Amino acid sequence: FEQRYVMALFYYAMDGTRWIQSQGWLGEDSVCAWFGVKGSSDGCATGCVVKSDNVGDYDKVCRIGMGKKNYLFGELPSE
Repeated sequence: FEQRYVMALFYYAMDGTRWIQSQGWLGEDSVCAWFGVKGSSDGCATGCVVKSDNVGDYDKVCRIGMGKKNYLFGELPSE
């Protein structure tokens, strides 16, 4: 629940209602299925680790790649 809330805050803070690509955002599906939750990073080959991978009791987003069409660039802070 906490991660979904933070992702929703990100969506609204970044004017998500005006994004060109926002498939899945704020929907019922796992945050791992939302547009832009992808790309690899250390310990996370697909951008999201789902709870069915036995890594915890919730899905964990490790990377967001929104693409240039949404005009979002830069790095997310680690904390």
